[in-house]
Formats: sequence, structure tokens, C-alpha cells
Amino acid sequence: MQVIAHPAAIALALFLRRLQTHDPIRRSVIQIFAPASEHGMPGVEELQQQTISLLSFKPLPRAIFDMQLSFNLLAQFGEEAPVALEESELRVEHHLATLLDLPGEGSGAPMPSLRLVQAPVFHGYSFSAWVEFDGNPGVEALESGLATGSIEVRGSEFEPPNNVGYAGQSGIGVGAIALDRNNPEACWFWLVADNLRLTAETPSLWRGKLT
Repeated sequence: MQVIAHPAAIALALFLRRLQTHDPIRRSVIQIFAPASEHGMPGVEELQQQTISLLSFKPLPRAIFDMQLSFNLLAQFGEEAPVALEESELRVEHHLATLLDLPGEGSGAPMPSLRLVQAPVFHGYSFSAWVEFDGNPGVEALESGLATGSIEVRGSEFEPPNNVGYAGQSGIGVGAIALDRNNPEACWFWLVADNLRLTAETPSLWRGKLT
């Protein structure tokens, strides 16, 4: 059976492999902010109904998250949630490790430390990434090196991409690249991706190689 990689793993593999091609990575730490649409229409509808219920002072539906997601951020779901957030985090981690190990440009990028957070948004992934390099090339060189057909880079003269504005677009958007004030070899990055579009356009190389 053919398995398509998790969209968060696809986005991070595109980003990390491209970085590794030009500027070898020493280590990275990435926060992943997941949308309700990762749980299909039931997740979207539950977030919508929770919002309506909160504003109407009514009980909250909890079939998907078993906690209040509306106006909130979740590091874990309630005990009655059908899929634990930790399970999704492990799936992203497993798929990303496999994608980073595939041959080709950018292979050999080290596996990042990951934390998956459920965000109160309907659609689109966002990522906050901290990356330490063997030698920091600087923001301008990173912006230039990252840009490809599948990665749109927005320099400091533009507003950073956001998950709402990136809806319906291919690949990933990267912006708000900044030097770490406390580590001269590290930088911060902000990434966004349309999870549904990314899954639909998964490169054929990345299909059928996951479990």
C-alpha cells in the first residue's frame, strides 16, 4: 500500500534538505503548529462549533480534541480524544527521518528536535525553526540559498508569510529569518504551508517509502 508522507514532514524535509545543500546544519529545534484540518472536516467543524459555543455560553463539543481548542493552544489532547497529539508527533518524526535519509540533494541533514502543538486555526501549518550551522552564512546568503521552485523566500523588506495568506499555494513559504542574538552560529526561521495542497503535490520520490 502506498503511503504519503505527513504534510509537516514534507514541509520540513524541503526546508532542511535545501539548507543542508548550501550550509551544513549542526542541529535544529522546530515547533510545529498544526491546524484543525489535519483531522479532516470533523476537526474543522469541532473548532468552528467550539468557537460558536463559547460565544453563546454553551457546552463545547469535544469528540476530536476532548479539550477546548478554540482561542487556545494545546500541547496534548484530552484522554478521550480518538488520536493523541503525541501519536501525530511521532508520525511526523518518523516520516521526516525517512525523508531526510533519502538520497539526493540535501541528504544527510541532521534530524531536528520537534514539538507538535495544536493551534486554533482551521487550515495551514506554521513552523518556528531554530537552526545552528557549522558556520553561519548570514541572513542574505540564507535567503538566496533557500529560494527554489518549491520554496518561496520573503526577505526582510516583505511581510513574513502566514498560513491564511498561503492557502492554496504550492510548496512552502519562509520568512522572518533572523540571527540568534545569543548564538552567532544560529538563525530563526518562520515557515508556512498549505497542508492539503502539500499532500496532494507530494513529489513522487517521496511516495511509497514510508510505513
